[in-house]
Amino acid sequence: FFSKINIKDLSKVVKRCIHVLDELGPSALNFYVDHVIISQMMAKTKLLREQGEPGTIRYAGAISNGLPTVQLALDGLRQNLMRDPLLKHTSPKTIKLDELINILLEEFAKHGPGHRGIVFVEQVALVSPLAKVINDAMTSLNISCGAISGTGFQSERDRQDQLSKFRSGDLRILAATAALEEGIDVSECAFVVRYTSVATTKAHIQGAGRARRHNATIYYFENNPQEERQKEASMVATAKNTSLALSQNELNGAMASMNVYVNQRHPYPFRDHNAGTQGIVTIGEVNVYNCKQIFNQYCSITLGTTVQPQKVLYQYSHRNPGDPKCLAQVRYPTPKGWRSLAYCDYQSFW
Repeated sequence: FFSKINIKDLSKVVKRCIHVLDELGPSALNFYVDHVIISQMMAKTKLLREQGEPGTIRYAGAISNGLPTVQLALDGLRQNLMRDPLLKHTSPKTIKLDELINILLEEFAKHGPGHRGIVFVEQVALVSPLAKVINDAMTSLNISCGAISGTGFQSERDRQDQLSKFRSGDLRILAATAALEEGIDVSECAFVVRYTSVATTKAHIQGAGRARRHNATIYYFENNPQEERQKEASMVATAKNTSLALSQNELNGAMASMNVYVNQRHPYPFRDHNAGTQGIVTIGEVNVYNCKQIFNQYCSITLGTTVQPQKVLYQYSHRNPGDPKCLAQVRYPTPKGWRSLAYCDYQSFW
């Protein structure tokens, strides 16, 4: 079975295990190995089958057939972890995780039953183990924590169920990845915790924007709050600088060149169901904050299924040796089949 699975996928599992151990500790790692890995693999097989391509369907079948073998291997790994003398004498939780639990206990000790908050993490591997640890720690206060991750690791139905419970107050805390940074508007959300580092200013703005209550608190474990505020101010000033905008003639030319018939399925004008308050639906222009979401939504509508954008739509490469990977090509569905837009095409157009 393992010979049929891309070695990169196996190395990712190992790296995720190390990440869980480093960030949360041995107890969370045991839970991740015992309960999370198999469920994530099952979610991946479902996504692969939904794509409907022969190659992805065969790959999904190989994963499904090998799940019993993987389960046996994980059982052996868990037993070895439990016998490891180093882990036996290590605290079940990291110092960082203990500090997070203290913050949560203080937040809910000070405030009433409507108090709610979100803990953001960078990698999906941390979401379920972190939710488990928080639930165990908050049992005495009768406070529950939910878990939200991206499309490739959680069904849309489960994600919406978790969000609904958070809005109603059945769940008072959410452990979430960046999938939630743009995805919820709850007026009672009183605090946000950035447990892992925030990579971009956009992520800082969107994550902080989930804390809707007046005088909300934002905690940073890795980033410098003052630096993030300065970056935010610079980004907002740049976005408002009209001298950088295209002229009307340039806008008209760009719109005309992209006027492609898509059978009335294009999601523009974009309706942001999460904007505003009290369920108000707003219609806004395409901008740097929503353009990627609109594109992903268009692809999902056109294909009639959920997509995993990073694997299906976007291709990254090194433009120069030693440079970090950058977006090199975007693949998208049209009424005439799949088309691709390369970085060189984008440069020549503008």
